[in-house]
Amino acid sequence: MPVFVKYGAEIPIYPDRVTNTDDMDWTQVKTITIREGFAAWTSLKLK
Repeated sequence: MPVFVKYGAEIPIYPDRVTNTDDMDWTQVKTITIREGFAAWTSLKLK
């Protein structure tokens, strides 16, 4: 899914698959910060 963001934007992500937000442990949420040279597809390790 394409996401268009500005430099410096922060995107919260959840590292595991869930069926709905009730299944989430909110302490496990990670934040991606968009910076110069951002290449999420090479650095994210999502399950």
